[in-house]
Amino acid sequence: MKKITSVLFASAITTLASIGTAEALPAGWACVGNCGTLGADGVVTASPFSSDYEWISTDGGIGGIGQIGGAGGTNGSTLTTNLFAANAGDTLSFFFNYITADGAGFADHAWATLYDSTFSSETVLFTARTTPSGNTVPGFGLPGLAPGVTLAPASTAIIGGGPTWSPLGSDSGFCFDAGCGYTDWILMNYIVPTAGN
Repeated sequence: MKKITSVLFASAITTLASIGTAEALPAGWACVGNCGTLGADGVVTASPFSSDYEWISTDGGIGGIGQIGGAGGTNGSTLTTNLFAANAGDTLSFFFNYITADGAGFADHAWATLYDSTFSSETVLFTARTTPSGNTVPGFGLPGLAPGVTLAPASTAIIGGGPTWSPLGSDSGFCFDAGCGYTDWILMNYIVPTAGN
């Protein structure tokens, strides 16, 4: 079976950065694998922030890319934003939506992390993992969320069924096991504890 996991980012980075609406990724963002910008498509509505959102998918991903320690996986993609400055007390916010055509037998996963400019500090902002029942976000068996991170809603079960969404490629509309579907938009807020890049 092909592993398909997608994370959508509707950026609403308050006090830190902003994005426009375009077909390509925002200037300074880098993708390894399969990423892009879309509007409403299939089960994915326009984001709560704007009509467009950035997406990342393992369909068309690269072997060994986009892996999180201890979770396994075969292929994936990574999307990196440009460097930005933050002051202590600033709020970093974005919306995300986790979509999977695979089910629990394939336990897909996704996450977002914030790094300092030297990549020596990692802050886990969200995790998601396929499960046949219970909460998909935060993801079971994945690293815990960093202190200062809040999700709204705080936990999210999957909206079941074979999700129709074009970045899933030929697996769009299919469901390979219990737990496939999507979460709908979830808001992540993080209070930056110290100033930095």
